[in-house]
Amino acid sequence: MTNTTLNVIGEPLGIFSLSHQGVLNVYPNPSAETLNVHYYGGAVPNRFYVKDMLGRSVQIAIVNKNEFRIDAAMLAAGTYTLELRNENLTLARGKFAVTR
Repeated sequence: MTNTTLNVIGEPLGIFSLSHQGVLNVYPNPSAETLNVHYYGGAVPNRFYVKDMLGRSVQIAIVNKNEFRIDAAMLAAGTYTLELRNENLTLARGKFAVTR
């Protein structure tokens, strides 16, 4: 047997579609300053949640539009989940990274 390399590729950071509700685009990713967020879907999100890898909400804001920015400078370096919601419905969810 020869040497074998196994490459495992997970979901890309920044773009993720959730059950046909819409597509979330977050860039630049990774970021140290400002993240641009664009949501393409039917409903308009009315708030977003930024969660750390333990699932704790570290930033929550009201948005009421499909395009907005997140100040990543306020977050510690690491990987986060961004969740867009409209009332009790999760419209989209994606991951992004903050660097220093």
